[in-house]
Amino acid sequence: MLAQRGIHKNYRGEVVEVNGDKLKILFDHPRIHGNYAFAWVNENEVKFDYRASEYAKQLTDELLSKTDETKHTSLIEADVHEYDWVQLIVEKEEYTKYGVHKGMEGCVLMSDSYDNTWYVEFSKEDGSGEVLADLCVAREDFIITEHANIQ
Repeated sequence: MLAQRGIHKNYRGEVVEVNGDKLKILFDHPRIHGNYAFAWVNENEVKFDYRASEYAKQLTDELLSKTDETKHTSLIEADVHEYDWVQLIVEKEEYTKYGVHKGMEGCVLMSDSYDNTWYVEFSKEDGSGEVLADLCVAREDFIITEHANIQ
C-alpha cells in the first residue's frame, strides 16, 4: 500500500507520532530533496537503525509546525536519472539569459534533485562539445529524450 504512494522498502523516515503499535512516520524522498510524505505504519513493519539527534528533532518539530500534513501524503516518483538526455520545452528568462532556449538538449549531471529541479549541462550547438551552461532546470520545463543505459 505504501508503494502506491511512492514510499518504498528501505526508504528512511522519522517517527513523529505514536499511537499504540502504529507509528506516523515522516518519509524523505532519497533522491528528490525537499519531497516528503507522512504515513502511518505498523511498528512491526519498521526497522530502527538510529535515533535522531536533539538538533534533528528540533528541525523536524519546526517543519511539522509549518506543514499541512494532508498535502504531503505521497512521494514523487523520480523518472529522471543521471546522464539522461533532456530537451527544454519552455522559453524562460532564467534559461535564456545563459543562452539556453526552448528545444535545446542537455545532459542530467546528478542523480539527485533539489525541490524538483535537476542539474543539467547544455553544450553549444556548434558540435564542439563546449559547455554553454550548467543550470538547475525545473522538472516541468523539460522532457526526457533518452534514458541513460547505466546500471
